[in-house]
Amino acid sequence: MTIKERPKPTVGANLPSSKRPSDFVNGAPDSGKVNRKGSGRGVTVGKKEQIPVIMAPDLLSRLDEVAGKLSMSRSAVITLAVNQFLKSEIAQ
Repeated sequence: MTIKERPKPTVGANLPSSKRPSDFVNGAPDSGKVNRKGSGRGVTVGKKEQIPVIMAPDLLSRLDEVAGKLSMSRSAVITLAVNQFLKSEIAQ
């Protein structure tokens, strides 16, 4: 009886290139592929731009608390809040 080496797993090898898990993961906006071209206001990451934001520690704590309750990231909560503000009559 001979011992044979176990074949290496080939996840997605038989799938068309557009359906491979690695292509899906690498195509995500937060995949780590950074494109430094953009509007010049920030770093483009996927289809979004990353910008630095400075805020008071107590406001940041409240933001983290709300993000946790909503199971959202800080960025998602900030984006949601800015969208709501811009749609409000105040910003019109």
